[in-house]
Amino acid sequence: MRKLQIMPKLKELVEVPMSVKLELTDFVIDKQLRELGHNIAVAWSGGKDSTLVLWFVLQRYPDIPVIFNNTGIEYPETIAFVREITSAWSLNLFETKPIKTFWQCVDEYGFPHVKNSRSKTKTANGSAPTPRCCYWLKERPAQLAYREVKAKGIFTGITAVENRNRQLVAIQHGTCYRLKKTGLTQIHPILYWTENEVRQFHSDNNIPLNEVYSKGCDRCGCSCCTAFLSWESQLSRMNPKLYAMVKLRKDGQYVMQ
Repeated sequence: MRKLQIMPKLKELVEVPMSVKLELTDFVIDKQLRELGHNIAVAWSGGKDSTLVLWFVLQRYPDIPVIFNNTGIEYPETIAFVREITSAWSLNLFETKPIKTFWQCVDEYGFPHVKNSRSKTKTANGSAPTPRCCYWLKERPAQLAYREVKAKGIFTGITAVENRNRQLVAIQHGTCYRLKKTGLTQIHPILYWTENEVRQFHSDNNIPLNEVYSKGCDRCGCSCCTAFLSWESQLSRMNPKLYAMVKLRKDGQYVMQ
């Protein structure tokens, strides 16, 4: 289990009783549904956090548009999980495709570097910049999908305790804020939940989990994302052949045919 020091400004919110967190989660979801009505969607990665948020929201709005960004380099377990849950929960799913492939992005921009909150280059909210491949594989396709469903707000599974950058954003903006660049309201109903609380709630309420977690993964998402701090240990365990190819290519010893 990953350990991350919680910033003092967040510590009190993260340590409140579970009953209080549940009340806040319900409040955040209900408030935004009242204000935005059907002009709202769920961003779903197939991971444990966004699946939990999806489960909560579906109790109120069963036909809500659900946006899944299929980057083309998802784990097979994630694709299988998305197909399974889409059928079992009768999701109103909108599945995006990348505008440029991961390998095209590698050719143009190189492999993404590990995200570092202490990077000299910062975004407007003070976090490290997003790798260019994220834009072409996820961000831009998602923007087009949100436009298609006329979304003004997006429910996400972001939790503050996941990394330092997210703690900084949580301190600055809280559970809801509007992005100037897109005009979309970002809504984080489980922002102050811990990883243990998310997993326990899944277990207590029989909410399915992506199989990648039972195989020892910390995250799903792009399988060969080299911006993920532990990408080598995870990818080498999950897909040794792909890891070997990425490693050689990253070291300049392998050229894609």
